Amino acid sequence: MPQKMCTLVGCSGGLSIDIADLPSGAEYQVNLILPSGEMITQVCDANPEASFEKSCSENGVFIALPTDVDPPESVTIEVVIDGQTYTKDFTPTYEEFQPNGEDCPPICYNADILFQITQ
Repeated sequence: MPQKMCTLVGCSGGLSIDIADLPSGAEYQVNLILPSGEMITQVCDANPEASFEKSCSENGVFIALPTDVDPPESVTIEVVIDGQTYTKDFTPTYEEFQPNGEDCPPICYNADILFQITQ
């Protein structure tokens, strides 16, 4: 049987969190709380931190998740705007992506979450 060859293309998976009703130009913070209790924070202000793992947009944030690890089944998201904290629990629906083909690492998972402030 021929040996399977895998390429070395990488990928980045994560959560895209769109925040509905976000005031235009608002400075805000998003805390992603994983089931383990670990918290990943992204501050979006006049000089937002931007990296491959986290970034801000005018509508929300992207927070990367580790590759080749099952993504969390549930997450808690806190959005802090003008000192007011809004908290909601989510069960993301992930899409799996394997850029090097089936049975080849890495495996990345992506999900979109809509966080509605008003409700």
